[in-house]
Amino acid sequence: MSMKWLPLAFLLVLFTGSCTDQQDASVDVYKMNPTEDYEVFFYSNKATIELEEEYINALLELKLSNDNHTSPLTLTKTRSTTEAKERKTIHQYPALVIQREGSTMATISGKKAKNDILKVINDSIQKLPSS
Repeated sequence: MSMKWLPLAFLLVLFTGSCTDQQDASVDVYKMNPTEDYEVFFYSNKATIELEEEYINALLELKLSNDNHTSPLTLTKTRSTTEAKERKTIHQYPALVIQREGSTMATISGKKAKNDILKVINDSIQKLPSS
């Protein structure tokens, strides 16, 4: 029963955070760890909020497909203008950056379809070495 409310609660928290008063230059950064070695960063700003739906849907699908893992997949929000300025490779928002142990594995930005976003995430994370 509670799993039915999880997507709604997830979106409510995400959209509530997006509606806070912020400067145009500020960037919201969401971080997710699908595996121990990987981090997925979602960058968004107020000016591109209408383009974020496909990214949010892809992240939600990734979160819901993570049921097989021992620890729950969480999405953490931070607000950081500095971190976005340090990411010189991001020219458009919204954007996803996938890192493994601090090295960037993939970046996707701008208007994209959910399936394209999921493909980039899954292809990057499947580059894991066999143990």
